[in-house]
Amino acid sequence: MKRQYLCRLAALVLAAGLLCGCGAATASSDAPAADSAAASLETPAGSDAGRAADTSSAADADSLPEGASPLAAGWPEADVEVDEPMYVNWVNELNWNCELYLEKNVRIQGMYTSEVPDAMETVFSYVYRVGPGCCGTDGTLCGLQILLPEGAAPEEGDWMDLYGTLRIVEIEGYKFLVLDDVQLVVDNDHRGLENVLHQI
Repeated sequence: MKRQYLCRLAALVLAAGLLCGCGAATASSDAPAADSAAASLETPAGSDAGRAADTSSAADADSLPEGASPLAAGWPEADVEVDEPMYVNWVNELNWNCELYLEKNVRIQGMYTSEVPDAMETVFSYVYRVGPGCCGTDGTLCGLQILLPEGAAPEEGDWMDLYGTLRIVEIEGYKFLVLDDVQLVVDNDHRGLENVLHQI
């Protein structure tokens, strides 16, 4: 029981650290390299890389999850659909029990942000929504780190629909849980909830 508690506590600290740009400081030579991410970007016709502009061939938006882009309707079915009502729960589950979901395909929608953590040179990109905080704080970023495909250039706050594979990669000697081999579209016309709550 004590071991399980400590594992959960460690996972919580790691999950919080991931969104703050911190990672486990133990490097491993068998971790996939960050630059091995495939550059499979879904680029709609007549748009900039990754930016949705033409919706003429899009599927009926009513049949898609809230916040999902009709421009991504042709994507394969994901192993995990991070849906809006259970968004916080799914993000927590993927972080705390990541070993159960490694190499699984995940579909998630949210806003884009990026940062360069202290003492690092790599730009870290995230898909997130604003979730409930802990310890009396509100407005915590709740989401996943992503490895952007080559040519993708979302802007701060852009609404993204993403499909990728959950992996642990090594970046500058630290391990990070990320969505790799990402396909994405930016579609600000089909935004979902930016602020989400913890559902029980």
